[in-house]
Amino acid sequence: MSGRTGITVSKEFMARVKAEYERRKIELREKGIYSPTQLVIHVFNEWIKNNPPRFEIINHDANIVRVRDREIGMVADVEFKNPDKVFCPLCHSSNCVHIMFVLSQPDVIENLRKRGWKGEVIEER
Repeated sequence: MSGRTGITVSKEFMARVKAEYERRKIELREKGIYSPTQLVIHVFNEWIKNNPPRFEIINHDANIVRVRDREIGMVADVEFKNPDKVFCPLCHSSNCVHIMFVLSQPDVIENLRKRGWKGEVIEER
């Protein structure tokens, strides 16, 4: 199996990318970008590098999952105290974005389940 896959974009989008590539071809070639496709890849990689995700799991133990929230510049210690209860002291809530994020992480949920937590999880659709 090759290490490549494909994506589909509209003709209008690709026309804009090609036009931008042609307009900036000399500048882009100096950066090692030799095609419209490479331009798209470059722009996407730069965007990812400059836009880290809002939430990040710092660590988790038996009862607490620490979540870095870059938007507010704080850490939320999401608590799993009872077999089916969860609480975020930062938000003073049992239903907030930090809890939603934690409950959408399959590896964290698997770890919590092994430790006896029986609460509901957030399924991706």
